[in-house]
Amino acid sequence: NWQLDALLGLQLKSNSLVNTQTNQINLLYTSGLNIRRRNLNGKAWELGAGINHSNRLTDPLDINDDNASWVAGPFFKNPRLLGSKVVLSSDLNFEQGLTAQRDAYRQQGRLAVLFNYDFYQLSYPNDWGRNLRFDCTVESKLERRRLLTQSTEQRQYEDQLLSSISIIPKLIWDQRDNPIHPTRGIFLSASIENFLNTTQTQSSILSFKESLTVQWIKSFYKNQLIFAPLLRLGFVQTEESFSNLTSDFLFKAGGDGVTYGVRGYIDASIEACKGQLNHKDCQIANEIALNTIQKEGSNETNVSAITVGGKNIINLNLEMRFPMISNLWGALFNDWGAVTMDIKELSWQQLYPSVGFGFRWLVTGQIPLRLDIAYPLKETVFGPQEPRFHFNIFYTL
Repeated sequence: NWQLDALLGLQLKSNSLVNTQTNQINLLYTSGLNIRRRNLNGKAWELGAGINHSNRLTDPLDINDDNASWVAGPFFKNPRLLGSKVVLSSDLNFEQGLTAQRDAYRQQGRLAVLFNYDFYQLSYPNDWGRNLRFDCTVESKLERRRLLTQSTEQRQYEDQLLSSISIIPKLIWDQRDNPIHPTRGIFLSASIENFLNTTQTQSSILSFKESLTVQWIKSFYKNQLIFAPLLRLGFVQTEESFSNLTSDFLFKAGGDGVTYGVRGYIDASIEACKGQLNHKDCQIANEIALNTIQKEGSNETNVSAITVGGKNIINLNLEMRFPMISNLWGALFNDWGAVTMDIKELSWQQLYPSVGFGFRWLVTGQIPLRLDIAYPLKETVFGPQEPRFHFNIFYTL
C-alpha cells in the first residue's frame, strides 16, 4: 500500500524574537512531504522519497538565506536483510542548511546506509536484550560550506569540495520509561566515527571521533519531582588539517537544540580558542578563516570572532522538573560546557556554566514544547553576558 505524509507548521527560533542586527522576525515556516510504498513485492520492503524545507516567514524566496533548510531524496528499508533479523535502511539526500552546531552553512550530497540489530530478538524469551541495539552507519559525503552571514553580507562558498567516507558503529541501551518525556530510567549511547577524507587519497589520514552519552532519570515524591542529569563526552584523534575535516566533526558547544547544548550562550560560542591565537591549532584555523574573508574582498580583519572547534568536549545538563497544572511542568536547570584542543588543558577555567528556569508543556500529552530563560555565568567574545530565550519543539531532555 501507498502512504502520503504532509507537514506544514511554524517554528520560532531561539533567542530574541527580533534579530537586532537585521530587524528580521525569527519566525520560520516548516514543511514536508513524504510518499512511501510499504510491503513492496510482499517482502515488507519500504521504498519512498521525501522533501523537507523551512525558511524565514518574512522572506521565503531567499533560498540561500542562513535560515533556509532543504533535505530531499529517496530512501529504502529492508527489515529482514538476507533473511536475517538485521534491518537495512538507506537514503540518498541533497541537504542544504545550517550545520548541527549552527556555526556554518553547507551544501552536501549524502549517501547513508544503516545496519541495525535489536538484541531483544537474540535474548527472547529472556529480556536481557530489551532496548539494547547496535547500529552501524556507512556514510559517504560530498560537502562544501561557507561562513554565516555577517552584517547582512552573505558569504561565499569555499572553493574546495570535500569528499569523505565514514563508518560509525554505535551501541545504544535505552531503559527510560518514555523517550519523549521520561520520568525514570537510564539511557546510554557510545559510538566511534572512523573518518577518511577521500578528496586527496594520497594524503588522506584516518581520523577517529568517540562520543559517549549518559542520561539517568529518577523520580521522587510519587513523580512530583524528576531529576534528569545528562552527560556527554567526546574525543577526537586526528592529524588532518581543519580544512580537510567535515563540518561538525570537531566539537563546539552552546545554545539549545544543538548537539551539545549550553543554554544561555550563543550557538557554538564555547570553543577551543576563546577568540585567542595562543595555540598552534588556533592559529591555523584562524588563518583559514582570514584567508576566506580576504578572498571575498571584505575589510574585516577581526578573526577572533571565528569559532574554532576542539578535539575534546564535556557537556553536562542538570535539570529538575516539577508538575504545575495539567500537562504543564516547571523546570530548573544548570548547564555546563568545556571544549579544548588537548585533554590536559581541561580545567575549571575552561568550563562555561549557565543557570535558568523554564516550562515543559506536553500538548495533548504527546507533543513536548520547551520554553527556557537562561543566564550565562561567564562572558564570551561572541556575545554579552545577558539572559537568553530558548524555544524548542520535541526537546530531548
